[in-house]
Amino acid sequence: MRIIAHKIIEVFEVAGRTERMMPGLNSIKPKTPNMYDILKMSYDPKDIGFWQKKGLKLRANSHQITCWELAIDLLIKIEKLEDRRLIWARAMRYSWVALARQFGCHRVTIKKKYTAAILNLEFNLDKTMIDKIDKLI
Repeated sequence: MRIIAHKIIEVFEVAGRTERMMPGLNSIKPKTPNMYDILKMSYDPKDIGFWQKKGLKLRANSHQITCWELAIDLLIKIEKLEDRRLIWARAMRYSWVALARQFGCHRVTIKKKYTAAILNLEFNLDKTMIDKIDKLI
């Protein structure tokens, strides 16, 4: 059996980056008063000093979305909720110190728990999932 723990970690890292690129929910809720629409319309582009800068929007490509979906499937295979939260928080690039504070232990201990969770996940995967990971990364 080949060791693919580093590929599993790579899938989770790409999925964490992709999660930040996914479009969010609309900021306007369905039952908000119309006053907020009036405030948006009160600024006219013809007014003096009107300036509207369009922000840069990064969007995820198909490879990243596939990794994101695979990461969700992998997280389902993990039995302990604490391990799921740890792996996903690390995918979202939380530091080891922040994770240690969140889980109430030392940073070295949380890193060992993370490694153990990844290895347990690897040993519990079936052949089809391993093949998907190999094709993807």
